[in-house]
Amino acid sequence: MSEESSSSPIQTAAKTRWLDAYRALDVTLPRPTPNSSDVTRARELIDAELNGITLLLSAVKERRNELALPSLLPPEILARIFSFLSAATPINLVGNRFGPGRTLGWVLVSHVCRRWRHVCLNQPSLWTDLHTDGRHPWDMFLERAKGAPLFIEGSLKPSGLVKSILEHRHHIQRLVLGEIHPRQMFELVNGLVGPLHQLRVLELSGRAHDLPSISRPSLSTNFLTEFAPNIEHLGLMGVLFPWGEGSSSITSLHYELFPSAHTHPIPQSHTLDNVMRTLHKLPALRHLTLHNALPDGSLRPDADVIALPHLASIDLISDNDSCWYLWSRICIPSTATIRMHGKGNISAPIESLIARTLRAHLRSSPHLTYQWMSIDLSPNAESVRLSLSNLKGPHSTPDAFASIHPKIALHMFCDNGANLARLLLAEVPLEDIRKLTCGGKGIGDSQVFYDTFLPARAVTSLTLTESGAGHGLAALIPSYPSPSSGPGPYSLEELLLFPQINKVTCSAVNFAVQIQHAGMGLYVHDALSRALVERSDHPSLKLKALEIDTCDVSNEWVEGWRELVDCVEWDGQEGELAETEDGESVFGHGMDYDGYGEGSDSEDGEYWGMDIF
Repeated sequence: MSEESSSSPIQTAAKTRWLDAYRALDVTLPRPTPNSSDVTRARELIDAELNGITLLLSAVKERRNELALPSLLPPEILARIFSFLSAATPINLVGNRFGPGRTLGWVLVSHVCRRWRHVCLNQPSLWTDLHTDGRHPWDMFLERAKGAPLFIEGSLKPSGLVKSILEHRHHIQRLVLGEIHPRQMFELVNGLVGPLHQLRVLELSGRAHDLPSISRPSLSTNFLTEFAPNIEHLGLMGVLFPWGEGSSSITSLHYELFPSAHTHPIPQSHTLDNVMRTLHKLPALRHLTLHNALPDGSLRPDADVIALPHLASIDLISDNDSCWYLWSRICIPSTATIRMHGKGNISAPIESLIARTLRAHLRSSPHLTYQWMSIDLSPNAESVRLSLSNLKGPHSTPDAFASIHPKIALHMFCDNGANLARLLLAEVPLEDIRKLTCGGKGIGDSQVFYDTFLPARAVTSLTLTESGAGHGLAALIPSYPSPSSGPGPYSLEELLLFPQINKVTCSAVNFAVQIQHAGMGLYVHDALSRALVERSDHPSLKLKALEIDTCDVSNEWVEGWRELVDCVEWDGQEGELAETEDGESVFGHGMDYDGYGEGSDSEDGEYWGMDIF
């Protein structure tokens, strides 16, 4: 007899056991009719029986679940699985019109069986992520979290949550709140007292439109040393920091007194020396951001240098010279990202201070070099932006610093941007630059551009933008060496600027304007054409790619450049040089391409002759 046929009577008995028991009971029960006086009570009894059958069904299913492999998982493993689920599919009882709707998320899975539900209810860590926007049942989560560390975040709009948060402050590990109403901010900051030993992350941000005009609460002077000695990340916007105090556990400090868009300085009671004392007490600091937080003032030339050996990024913004003074007194690792933005007009001594600080930083580790550089001057030459990136080492692969991405970005305002730009460029090891971008008004005429960037022999990609681009293109034209260069002869490569260049990008350039080059007027499109002709006769120097984007340029010029460059990418837009309705266009008429290699219209007939090479 087969196993199937032998088990059939057992299966049949199992199927009919509970039904037979109910039928035997049912025949003994009274059967009222719909119009009987006790019909209501009869319905209640039947409903109770249905509930009992449901419980019976759950008990049978639970017994069956004991035979499934997941039943072998210990509660600790199940709890870990649910912790992953809670992060992947969180609860959201509010929903979002532009995103996911309302959902119970991972809680639905917890109802698969009684055992799983029991594990979830007895695992406090599953209920510790709290949001202030109502996506979670706040009180229920707090009750089930018991005394486990809490992670609270969200925008704190007017509500009664401040009191609840403060009642549980002793076991909050992460508190990140934004859009805090001024009254709530005072209540919250003044209530963060007592032992807060669980607190690791604290971020408090007021409403941006309130910050410039309101008084601000202040953290207690002993907040970092007594109340929250284990805090690692502190971010404050609209809350006063207890300058002069510090903590050896802090790795990240982000302090913003008021939004950067606010243009009127707010009086500050602390001094730059107070800031220095705080930084001395933050030896583990990795990330420092101070926006509009530095008071006006200076530091003594003999002020102590602050060593922050673990610093990975520093970001300072001030409406005075304080950010430059502070930068000059911090010893920063060569692999750190540096962002400095001084919104005040700097004087000549500050320009020299910035140049010296930049030089000291770039030479602190000579084996690490930046390969990408950008220099940009505003149209009125009152603003200078210098950016260095793509740090490389002697044995580094392209991905060696993939997780670091160090960068130096300086933004300054001054009376003469061109002079300041040249002062800073003199401190940069230009021989290591591979990718160069020059934008805005430019650092000077073509000769200044040539003399400044002549040491940058390794540049392979050049981007020129806006009004200063013409002088940069003219500087690409080979010229006679100056008398100070010493005796010749000179090869073409020695005279060429950027001899290894293979790509030039022009963006927002008007090719129809005329510039001065070597004492003569020269159209920008002619400058580019001459530079391309000189290189096209030498295979090793011929430009491989030319990109033209958002420029005022003639299709005729572009077609001529296609004959001199391997690949020309043009967006097809002629800008202001596009033909008008009457079919006319306006642009400068330069020389014919055929004349570049045979001579020139200058008085010096040999100036453009190839025999000089």
